[in-house]
Amino acid sequence: MGSSKPLGPPFPDGAVPAKTKDRAAFGLLLGAAVFIRLPYLLFWDLYFSSDTAVLGLMARHFLHGEFSVYYWGEGYYGSLDPALLAPLFKIFGPTPGVAQWIPFLVSICTFGIFYRYVHRVLDGRSARVAALLFAFAPSAFFQITNSVYNYTFVLFFGIVHLSLYARYRRGERRTSFFLLCGLTAGFSWYYFHLILVFWAAVFLAWIAAGTDRVRWTKVKEKAAAFRHGRAWVDLLLLRRAAIPVGARYGLVAVHFYNLANFLVGSFLWVRGDW
Repeated sequence: MGSSKPLGPPFPDGAVPAKTKDRAAFGLLLGAAVFIRLPYLLFWDLYFSSDTAVLGLMARHFLHGEFSVYYWGEGYYGSLDPALLAPLFKIFGPTPGVAQWIPFLVSICTFGIFYRYVHRVLDGRSARVAALLFAFAPSAFFQITNSVYNYTFVLFFGIVHLSLYARYRRGERRTSFFLLCGLTAGFSWYYFHLILVFWAAVFLAWIAAGTDRVRWTKVKEKAAAFRHGRAWVDLLLLRRAAIPVGARYGLVAVHFYNLANFLVGSFLWVRGDW
């Protein structure tokens, strides 16, 4: 028998270690995200809010056959939350602690699809940095992306929208794909009208993709040349604004008032007096 030629490695050099390294990094970040969010489950009494209490009451009504399509008294917020919460109440009992499970689980799922989305549209390093910021989010952002039902869900649906747009940019044109986009958009709008924020983001990305490359390069150059001094002079003090002096002074006063509100609010939030 002739000597057989040795087979090469089944994968390119470094492909498997890189994939394993990426999975390990994601596992560590996911573990950190879970660990940081555990207090919302263990010490639910510190974070339980009136909004969550109303959703719990709606879930108890659902268990008695009293259904509603929207949040009580409102037409901008669908009743997905109590519909998901009712089975948990049926199995584990209608307690405030159980009511915290859904935003916790949705936040972790959002973390996963967010990491995958950034990894796909950018690269692994960007995905790890973005996921790290997501896991160790600032207090205000963390509050609305973990413990508040509607914001947690709308962030999940928003990243789904961005992922669908990324597929469209890669050439996806099947009928089933557009049907999925329509169903996702319709259900997201029914659930919470704040999904408009993500629709605006997708629209801006679509506009940017269709902009002339030369013009877009000039815009990026101007953005790169922006300095903090210009932010202070032009955006805060409005030195170059073509408006009457009295109006300019009034707007500057409003700017400083809002800035003071932001600083005081942040300080109170850190202290826990929010």
